[in-house]
This record gives sequence, structure tokens and C-alpha cells, in this order.
Amino acid sequence: MPTWDELPQLKLAARILWPRLGPWAYETWERLNSIFFGGELEPCGILWGLTPHGHSLGHFDPRSRIITLHPSNVEPKGASPWGMGDVLGTRHTADVLLHEMLHQVLTQRHGYRFREAGTSSHNNPHWVAEVKRISLLLGYNVKAEVVRQRRVRGQVRWAALPGHLSLVDLATWPHSIRPPAFYRQKRRATSPIPTLVARR
Repeated sequence: MPTWDELPQLKLAARILWPRLGPWAYETWERLNSIFFGGELEPCGILWGLTPHGHSLGHFDPRSRIITLHPSNVEPKGASPWGMGDVLGTRHTADVLLHEMLHQVLTQRHGYRFREAGTSSHNNPHWVAEVKRISLLLGYNVKAEVVRQRRVRGQVRWAALPGHLSLVDLATWPHSIRPPAFYRQKRRATSPIPTLVARR
């Protein structure tokens, strides 16, 4: 694992490989680390490239502890990658990075197998607790619990409690708690850093 002494080398490499996106990713990572995790996250590699199977906006590898961000987040190829062309941009990508940083901090705290405490890496007590904590810092008071199998209208299925975040909501957090206009408004602004509080 890289050390804090090695962070300047990581940032220099990112600047050489991705002159515009590399510095932005590390500046955003450092700011989000300070604001939401109290500087707890250890330096890691942040790469721009294809994510596993190409369908993910971002990916955190718990073994290598490398975050990969898909370049189409901020430099879309084609008319509308993932059918999301109207919301992609730096504000949307900052939330992708925050999502992957949550995977990173939980891996640091509990090891890369921590997901075994629940049904998946997005549906376990550690993930749900952090989603609720950080959502409050973002200005959203969400209800969330680990989603379990429940009997709903005579059928047993995975279902959230009424008014709570669903499995899809947990897996796509924090995008799932943002209002639709949150990212579109930011594309017309100048700063790449997300505002901290943006209520529905």
C-alpha cells in the first residue's frame, strides 16, 4: 500500500498519464477524504480506464486498493454513455468517487472480506451505517437498514422496509438520493467540486 510520503509520486504519475483528469481526481479524493472521513483513508492509486465489464462508472479493487474511474464519466464517448449523457460531468463523477471511497474505507477497517457480514458489498451493516452517516453530511436524512428477505403480498423476496432505501438505492448511492436536477445544474457551473449540502 502507498504511504502518505508516496502520495506526491502518485499525484505526479496521475498528472503525467492524465494531465487534466489525474490532478482533478486526487484533489477531489483529498477533499472528500477530509470532509467525510476525517482523513482516515490511506493513499491509493486512482486510475482512469475501463472498469470490469465496462458497465460500471467506477470500481474499487479491495485487494489492490485501486480506484478506477471510467473516463466517459467526464469525457463521454458517443452520444450518451449508459444513457446518462445529460447528467455526466465532474459533479456526477465526484459522487462516483465518493462511492468508491466508501468501499475503500470499509476495506481498510474490516478487511476485503468484510462484505460477508451481509448479503453483498452494498447490503451489510457497515455499508448501511456509513450511507446514513454521510447522507446526513450531504443534507439528506435517509432511512436505511440491511435489506432482507420478507414476505410481501404472499411472496418472499428481497425487500426494503417501507420508506427505506432499496437494494438498488444502496448500490447506487449517493446518486440514488440526489434529485434529478442536481447533476444537470452543476454541468452549467464552473467548479468541479460538489457542494456539500444540496437538499431535495
